[in-house]
Amino acid sequence: VMERKIHRLTRAQRIEEEKQFTVNGIIDVCKNSKWRNIGITSSSRNYRGIDTIIQLLNKRSKEKGLELSFCELKPVAYFAEALEEAKKCDGLILSESYGYTYYSELDKCTRLLEENNIPIAGVVIVR
Repeated sequence: VMERKIHRLTRAQRIEEEKQFTVNGIIDVCKNSKWRNIGITSSSRNYRGIDTIIQLLNKRSKEKGLELSFCELKPVAYFAEALEEAKKCDGLILSESYGYTYYSELDKCTRLLEENNIPIAGVVIVR
């Protein structure tokens, strides 16, 4: 009879593993889409956590020897210069805060991006 082994993770370890899964997933999407310059923004004026995501993404893509560049953009639905910067990117990732993002803001942002033919790779939910 085989013995079952249970792997237990602390809360900090679970959060770190979630980050790594997210970073790997984003990099795979960008690599498969042949994107090189990716902007990260939020639909909310109260965005946070984007700098941490960018650091992790740039570090991981460098470790993998990929020519991917991730940059932070102000919320495109509120800043005209951010929308112009987003147009220069191959695609965007939205970073949203769990419990702080409003559906109306997200809807406004995605409509604006679609109207300007700016691809959205996905959404990252930051706790």
